[in-house]
Amino acid sequence: IPLGSSHLPADRISATRMLASSAIGAQAFVEEALRWLPTDSAETSLPASVIRDIQPTPSEQPETDRAHVLLADDNADMRDYVRRLLSSRWEVAAVADGQAALEAARQRKPDLVLADMMMPHLDGMGLLSALRRDPRLWDVPVILLSARAGEEARAEGLEAGADDYLVKPFSTRDLIARVSSHLALSRLRADELAAMTRLHELGSRLISVSDLPSVLYEVLDATIELQGADFGNIQLYDKETRTLEIVAQRGFQREFLDYFGRVDADEGSACGLALKRRSRVIIEDVNLNPDFERHRHIAASAGFRAVQSTPLVDRSSGGPVGMLSTHFRSPHQPSARELRLTDLYARQAADVIAFRISEQRLRESEARLQAAVDLVGLGCYSWNPQTNALQWDTRVKAMWGLAPDVPADYEGFITGVHPEDRERVEAAIAKSADPRGDGIYDIEYRVRGIGDGLDRWVATRGQTYFDNGAARHFFGVALDISEQKEHETDLQRLNDTLELRVAQRTAEAEEANQKLRAEIAERARAETRLQELRSELSHAARLSAVGQMA
Repeated sequence: IPLGSSHLPADRISATRMLASSAIGAQAFVEEALRWLPTDSAETSLPASVIRDIQPTPSEQPETDRAHVLLADDNADMRDYVRRLLSSRWEVAAVADGQAALEAARQRKPDLVLADMMMPHLDGMGLLSALRRDPRLWDVPVILLSARAGEEARAEGLEAGADDYLVKPFSTRDLIARVSSHLALSRLRADELAAMTRLHELGSRLISVSDLPSVLYEVLDATIELQGADFGNIQLYDKETRTLEIVAQRGFQREFLDYFGRVDADEGSACGLALKRRSRVIIEDVNLNPDFERHRHIAASAGFRAVQSTPLVDRSSGGPVGMLSTHFRSPHQPSARELRLTDLYARQAADVIAFRISEQRLRESEARLQAAVDLVGLGCYSWNPQTNALQWDTRVKAMWGLAPDVPADYEGFITGVHPEDRERVEAAIAKSADPRGDGIYDIEYRVRGIGDGLDRWVATRGQTYFDNGAARHFFGVALDISEQKEHETDLQRLNDTLELRVAQRTAEAEEANQKLRAEIAERARAETRLQELRSELSHAARLSAVGQMA
């Protein structure tokens, strides 16, 4: 690398600095420290440069709800000066030591604590430790002020739990910036915590609520509150018609509800577009959006100018279960935070809605199954192959001659099986519990009632469910087929009678046929003899006639 400056262009040597340094020079700290020195006036006015530094910039939004800052410093002049710096933006309470600060914080929780490290009674580190141990105050941001410079001192304060560490002397601009930054972060954390708490509460209520309409209104109200919306509705998706139907709403009149009663993916509305795209649609101003043009008269009548629609998607299938829409009276764009939390609400709502819909369909299926079971008189039962525990309904108990309130057990089950059928039943049970087989149990056998001693026929079919090569659960149905068996016995008896009668009639017919055949044979012999006699007479007559001629 060449040394010197002979190789450099002339205009680059000792060139005029084009940009001013942004570093804070020593003079600024000197001026700042001089302002802390006591004066004759108890309340001196701040210099113009300081007033300029503490005033909010045009980009900063003024706070309608002023944050509460607790200042603790044993130096009265320093305490008064910092108080005046911060009071232009925030509400400031100033105390002389850490113990007074701790008591003040417990009486009224501050939004931020600004504390000197060296104070009587309770120093800054002691105050910090006490705040972090208090369940109400552990999350309050703390900025420590100290004359100790260096990374070691800063690290010590931050490791103790401080949010920031400011070395004296400091500039007005630096102090204001750090307090503003930590207050903003604290508000953000508080907002996030409140949102997560609201989400948790919503989830708890959704789980506890049993009927679907109440679930939908819980979700809708939470979303309207989150986004500060003026109206809102929830639609459920009908798979058969592939349309959205409003089932919960806030703030709309009949005209809107009739117009958007059912919406498909070809609609130009926000919910129709969201259904088609399978993603959220935001229309900041319906009067400027070309897709919404044909619906503007309804929007004007309902009184909204902006709308967002978020699909509710079943995470297990990926298909839509509904739509969550919010509406605003003025042109509006929800913030990124509001949309992020809305996604969490929508995801939780979709899970619960999908579960409730599945639960409702299951109940309907169970009702249809129960109706079919009742129609044919089936009894339902279950068996735990691991423990031999049995669960029988009243119909199965009746088949064993047991009262409805009598518990069923495996020993009673086997005892009730007819002795001649017991071996066959046990073999069928063993076969159904064998993981190498199909787990099907299908058999008919006789039962001798334990309580009434009556013999009954039972037809049963069930299925064993396996896990890791072992039988875990069994569910089956049973039917009392005693009457059927009696009918089969009667039918068999009738068949036997008919067969006997047919055999008798057949034998009688055979006997008659034999007699008839014998009579026919006798008659044939008689006819043959008669024919022979006729021949003999004819011959004799011819002989006689020849003799006469001679």
